[in-house]
Amino acid sequence: MNLLDIFPAPKFLSPEVSGLSINDKFIRFVEFKKNPRETILKSFGEQEIEKGVIEGGEIKNFPAFVEVLSKFRKEHDLNFVRVALPEEKGFVFKTTLPRLNETDTLGALRFKIEENVPLPTNEAVFDFKEISESKNQREISVFVFPKKTATGFLEAMKQAGVTPTSFELESQACAYSTIKKTDNRSYLIIQADDHKTGFYIVENGVVQYTSGLNSDRTKGENSRKAEEAVPITHVTDGLKIYGAQGGDTSPLREEVEKLLDYWKSSIKESKRIIKKILVCGDQAAKKSTLATFQGLPIEVGLADVWTNAFPIEEKIPALNFKDSLGYAPAIGVALPLK
Repeated sequence: MNLLDIFPAPKFLSPEVSGLSINDKFIRFVEFKKNPRETILKSFGEQEIEKGVIEGGEIKNFPAFVEVLSKFRKEHDLNFVRVALPEEKGFVFKTTLPRLNETDTLGALRFKIEENVPLPTNEAVFDFKEISESKNQREISVFVFPKKTATGFLEAMKQAGVTPTSFELESQACAYSTIKKTDNRSYLIIQADDHKTGFYIVENGVVQYTSGLNSDRTKGENSRKAEEAVPITHVTDGLKIYGAQGGDTSPLREEVEKLLDYWKSSIKESKRIIKKILVCGDQAAKKSTLATFQGLPIEVGLADVWTNAFPIEEKIPALNFKDSLGYAPAIGVALPLK
């Protein structure tokens, strides 16, 4: 079943659609003002979610989530939203198909899902994005989500008075906000949040591989109080942070090295090698996060989450740079569709 079958869009156009991101710890939203000449940040906000309400990307306390989402909606006057769903329960894989019509493509993808995802197709919803095409075939990235988890979020939004117009996994939402629409190069995006770290390989603007590491939420809260973030003056020169010196052997670093090796071995053209890592998320600007990547033979930088909205060299948004890193998924789904 395609995502649009279970998440039908409204049959009328909304004058304003906000971007909404949800994870174990926060609900966040971003809204841009409609303007044919430029994109303008209109409003934004966040609400922390009590521990245990959402765990591992799944709603565990449904009434509590509806309550916090309903209050958040009323506080910020939210109505229509594009939603970035938590990454933990989702699956992403890349496949190649012959050129088919839409109906036959969906049928073929159901067989591919059975081969690549540990979910029966009748218990999954999915969508896909085209990576590239040739005369005879299409390279496609497939996004799969458990139907039970998806319907839980949909029902909660309905009860809270929020109307979703579309859904994305937060990995693809991060790609929308951090990589220029015209940039087809390969990147590794690292979303370093309090509760987990996500790793997303992106090429042609489409997420093609994801993995993640869980982290203790309480530890993240304590470290945020005890540790200073990187001074903002340290990330103003093209958002480049650190080079190839030092290094450690943390699980995070080991995962990065594994992913870089995996991608290098899976491609044929050297021009497709990942040459830059973009870091976003609540913990992105922390000294301990940045120190993890020292010594890698690759450029690593804090992501510019406004790259498809406006140049921050010319327009300084009300949301400060360090905090904006945690808003990457919300910004990604808030950007105007073109």
